[in-house]
Amino acid sequence: MVKSPKLQLLYFKAKWCAQCYTEQPIIEQLTAKFQSQLQLRQFDRDEVPELVTKYQLMTVPSFVIKRDQKVLYTATGYMTNEQLKTLISYYL
Repeated sequence: MVKSPKLQLLYFKAKWCAQCYTEQPIIEQLTAKFQSQLQLRQFDRDEVPELVTKYQLMTVPSFVIKRDQKVLYTATGYMTNEQLKTLISYYL
């Protein structure tokens, strides 16, 4: 991972995950809203097993919020626009 002073949102999804398809527009909206403050990194969990293990992710969708290589928060499961916006705002 590249070191970044911006808040990083790591989003783990899967092609077979229906909730991930529902989550995608929310992720795109919030990334646009927080564009100058947030760096989004999206991963297909099946293609990055080393990161899934590193962050101990058991389900998708999953979110990892980081700053300066430090994990600030990890969440799993579907999140509404408002839930995710509140979470991101808290760490900005």
